[in-house]
Amino acid sequence: MDEPAFSAALTTYAADNGISPEMVREQASEYLAEMFASHGERVTQSWTHFAQWMLRAHDVVVDEDNLVAVRRLDRSATLGFVFSHRSYLDGFVLPGAGHQALQPDVHLRRGKPRPAALRPGGWS
Repeated sequence: MDEPAFSAALTTYAADNGISPEMVREQASEYLAEMFASHGERVTQSWTHFAQWMLRAHDVVVDEDNLVAVRRLDRSATLGFVFSHRSYLDGFVLPGAGHQALQPDVHLRRGKPRPAALRPGGWS
């Protein structure tokens, strides 16, 4: 929240939209809190079991050659995966398949749409 470019973007967003800077900072804080994940053993195990149950009728095919390329890229860059949302099973498959290649574990983020100032590329 104290990053100068982020603060400037929030101030610009507030001015452009006729919203008080305090309200925009409060909303940004709420959105950021929503995006931060907390991982507990019980929740992680429950989610894993649920994912396995959801995928029980599907075959997961992993392209091992491409997984090696992803592992190589993961060493030098932050990776982001965009799902098609034709089915929401991608979020179940990726951690299992990704765990084979990516360390640390794959983490997913879901949430509400964000105002432009809070989206990647929403400010320059």
